[in-house]
Amino acid sequence: MDKISDLQKKMLQYGGNNQLREVLKLYGLENEPAETRYFTKACQFYRDKLKQMAELNQVTIITKEI
Repeated sequence: MDKISDLQKKMLQYGGNNQLREVLKLYGLENEPAETRYFTKACQFYRDKLKQMAELNQVTIITKEI
């Protein structure tokens, strides 16, 4: 079985399907195929925000980046 780091565990804790759906909706990507949406700048932004929250041990609301 693969081992995940403490940082990855926190990212899983702070993320989740509902939050990802909200981010996808925010950027108008909710109806795009998975192969497309997961490689967008919006999803990279979401991953970066999750990592930041995990590193700071602080939940923040993700809003659309301009």
